[in-house]
Amino acid sequence: MKETSKTVVCRKEHPERLKHPIVIGGGTYLIYEGEIKLHCEHNDILLHGKVEYKLVRYPKVFISGRIISVSDSPSIHDFAYQILIGGRDCGSIVINDSTISSDPEKSFAYGVSRDFFWPIEDTEPDYLLFAIPNMRELFGGELLMDVKGTNTRRSMDRFLISKTNPFLAIDKVEDFKQRFRQLKTDGQYDILYTGRLDLYQQLSFKEFKYIIPVFLSFINGRKAGTIMNAGMVDGRPVFIDFSQETIEPYQYVSSWSSIHFPVFKDIWGKFNELWKDELDRDFLITVIHWYVESNSNAGKLEGSIILMQTALELIFNWLVVEHLRLIDKKSAKRLSAEQKIACILAQLNVPINIPELYNSLSSHLGYDNGPKAITEIRNALVHGNVNKRRKMLIVSSEVTFQTLHLGLWYVELSILFILDYKGLYNNRTSVNKWTDSGERVPWAIK
Repeated sequence: MKETSKTVVCRKEHPERLKHPIVIGGGTYLIYEGEIKLHCEHNDILLHGKVEYKLVRYPKVFISGRIISVSDSPSIHDFAYQILIGGRDCGSIVINDSTISSDPEKSFAYGVSRDFFWPIEDTEPDYLLFAIPNMRELFGGELLMDVKGTNTRRSMDRFLISKTNPFLAIDKVEDFKQRFRQLKTDGQYDILYTGRLDLYQQLSFKEFKYIIPVFLSFINGRKAGTIMNAGMVDGRPVFIDFSQETIEPYQYVSSWSSIHFPVFKDIWGKFNELWKDELDRDFLITVIHWYVESNSNAGKLEGSIILMQTALELIFNWLVVEHLRLIDKKSAKRLSAEQKIACILAQLNVPINIPELYNSLSSHLGYDNGPKAITEIRNALVHGNVNKRRKMLIVSSEVTFQTLHLGLWYVELSILFILDYKGLYNNRTSVNKWTDSGERVPWAIK
């Protein structure tokens, strides 16, 4: 990717809020209207119709239109068609519904494209503007400005991920509060942040599409990603990628980032460094996937506990055995799950005691040992032994909930430790939940 002085974002004391080139009104954006050619090995279809991007229910590109001609096959379903508009390849589509009639006005086709790419100019972009739907509310960013005529309004709505090489930042949309309030009511989809990435040789658009959803998911505590990735030159889009990403409906979850003034650039550097190694990248993808799935209560409380402990097992092997090399692989196999978790906590400077907030867990079990508690509850869930199943019958949902969140606390801290983070975080086990300033990660406390 070329480097140019035009890629420099305004680095004034208070930059203006980022604005995406696409504004979606009423949940729908019309990308194109006119002739659309659908091509596959067995058939060619010519439509006169629309290409629309819709945020309703799930962000998708819908193509619909009147069939002008069909080259051959009596059935146009069950094939993946290449989308050609103005001779340009725009992705693929599977037709979901159609009617072919002798009356041309009654022949239509309808389908969804998961990889629609809208090429506008044959020009390489200098930077990207992208949208982030459904991500949690972040508090206490850097100052930016909204300028309307002679009026200027300042707000702390910019969150820097990387200041240089590359510049990467996300801004709350101007009407964030209104959109977020509605999301909490209907739990659907809306754009809450606009981001900018200056493209340079070490982070291409293709690499960005893989790395940023994983990074944002860790910040969010729930699966997150970008949509409508627009390649930009001199303030105009040269392409817009409408590919379908895995974006979940809005749901509140606890996260380490739920504090005022979170500092994401302190973890981006190490995250980006690990991403360059194939095995380390696979570790980040896997452990963050298990973290967000368990934090989102996938598989209910019981299934989430299993995912959480699986994440801790992976962290033990990656951190303690492979990177710190505190124990060899042969010896590690002889350790119990409880001992492995305790070994992780020793590196984090976290005591094995169950936090005061989770006294229902310690009271139920009759001891004050977090690793042992997680292992005992998890084993009772996954093993078919009748005695262990009988034990689970008397375990309350509160005890199960506290087991899950104790383990998630361990997972969050472990990932932050691996990313060399030494700042403040939200401790989900703290009794002082009234404070939003956060507390220092335990390994950085002197």
